[in-house]
Amino acid sequence: MSEKFPKRKPLLHTTPSWIGDSEIFFITLNRLRRKVEQLTRSEVGTVILETANYHNDNDNWFCRLLVLMPDHLHALVSFPQDTEMKKFISS
Repeated sequence: MSEKFPKRKPLLHTTPSWIGDSEIFFITLNRLRRKVEQLTRSEVGTVILETANYHNDNDNWFCRLLVLMPDHLHALVSFPQDTEMKKFISS
């Protein structure tokens, strides 16, 4: 039996002009293949955490919390006002 999930609307992922620099966004990223352990494998999780640290160190964003789950991740992130949120979420 196959589960049917509602089709999600794509979001613009741009920071609205009225959002300040210190605002914190709750972000969830899902793997295309759900219910398969991918993100918590050592080699994958290490790269994700290194990427988050790279962006923190270069002031591209400030990731306050990153939680890796087997097939998705949750993050609390703030972005500088002139940063394209979509650019860094994609990377």
